[in-house]
Amino acid sequence: MTSPAVKNYEVVVVATSATLLLYWVQAILLFSKAAQVVVGVFDTSVPAYPLVGMFFVGFFLYLRRSEMGKDSAPSKRSPSVRVLGLLVALLPLGFTITLQNPFLNSYAFAGVALVAGWFGLILFLRPTAFKLLTPYLLIYVVAVTSVDAVTITLGDPLSSIEASISAVGTFLVGLPVQWSSTSLQFTALNGQAVALYISEECSGAASISIFLLLVALAHLDLKTELRKTFIIASVGTVALLVVNAVRVVIVIGGGYFGGLDLLWSLHGWVGYALYIAFYALALVFQMRWSPGGLAPLPPSLRPQAQ
Repeated sequence: MTSPAVKNYEVVVVATSATLLLYWVQAILLFSKAAQVVVGVFDTSVPAYPLVGMFFVGFFLYLRRSEMGKDSAPSKRSPSVRVLGLLVALLPLGFTITLQNPFLNSYAFAGVALVAGWFGLILFLRPTAFKLLTPYLLIYVVAVTSVDAVTITLGDPLSSIEASISAVGTFLVGLPVQWSSTSLQFTALNGQAVALYISEECSGAASISIFLLLVALAHLDLKTELRKTFIIASVGTVALLVVNAVRVVIVIGGGYFGGLDLLWSLHGWVGYALYIAFYALALVFQMRWSPGGLAPLPPSLRPQAQ
C-alpha cells in the first residue's frame, strides 16, 4: 500500500502540473517577476505581492503537510467537495475567456488564477483536505485582490501620511528637501535637480496587504489568540507606514548624495530589503507570543495552565 506521504506528493504533483497547463499564460506572466529578481533586476513597475503571497501560503502549507493525509477515507461530502473544487479550479479560466486583455495582464489576477486552480484541483483529488485548505485560499484571494481596491480608495490619504512622515524623516537627518503635499524637490550634490512625488502605488498598500496575509496565515498555524493577532496586525500596519517612510528617506538620501542613478537604483531594491526584514521580525514576534510556535512542544514540556 502507498504511504500517505507518497500519496500527498502525487496529489501535489498532479495538481501543480494541471494548474500550469490550464494557466500557463498567467504562470509565465507571474514567474517572469521571480526570474527578474533572481538575476538582480528589481522593476518596481511590476508588482511582487502576488508572488510573495504565494510564497507565504506555500510555506505555511508545507509546515502542515502531514495534516493533508489525515482522514483520507472518502466521506459522504466527498462528491460535493470534488465538484466544488473543480468549479474553483476552472472559474478563473472562464474569466480569461470573457474578460478584456488589460485585466488578463493583471499580476493580481495571475496569482489568484494559479492559486485558485491549484487549490481547486487539490480539493478535487483530495476532498478531505477541504477544512485545511479553504482558509488559506480565502486569505490569499482577499489579500491580493484588496490591494487595488485599497490603493484606489485609500491611496491618496495613505500617500499624504507617507509624505508627512517622510518629511519629518528628511528634516531629522538634515536632507535639504522642499515638500509640498506629496511632492518634493531638491538639488543633488552633483547639481542635478530632482523633483518627485509619492504616488498611490508608493503609499504602502501592497506591503500592508501582504503583512496582513502573513499575520492571518501565522494565526492559522500558530493558533495565536485572536486578541493578540489583532494587536499584531494593528501595530504592524502602523509600523509599516513608518518603514515605508524610511524607504522614502533612504531613496531621497541616495538621490541627494549620488544623483538620479543611485536614487532609482535604491528605489528598485531597498523596499524589498526593508519589508523582508520587517516581515521576518513580525513573524518571530508572533511565534514568541504564541503557544508552541511553528514546532509545538510535546505535551509533557508545554506550560501548564495555572
